[in-house]
Amino acid sequence: PLWWGDAESLGALCLKRGPFDVILCCEIVYQHSQAVSDALRATLKGLLAGSGGAAVFAYQQRDGSETTDAVFFERLVSEDGFRLRSEESLAMWDQ
Repeated sequence: PLWWGDAESLGALCLKRGPFDVILCCEIVYQHSQAVSDALRATLKGLLAGSGGAAVFAYQQRDGSETTDAVFFERLVSEDGFRLRSEESLAMWDQ
């Protein structure tokens, strides 16, 4: 298994199979503590193939997430060098 923030496991995975061009992220961001969010950010950054890699998030905002999840996504951009390419509403799937 790959635990977020585990540099040893991350390094072993990248040597064996990575780095990765695309990482699909679904239901992995949900009001985590700062430590968990930081570990996830470090893991994503370590797994992606430089500036050509992409992390794709399927994300649904939930009550309270504006204070925790928003910070996670903002820090991906401001501190980790990620950029937002597009944002599309998935509201039609909530019915």
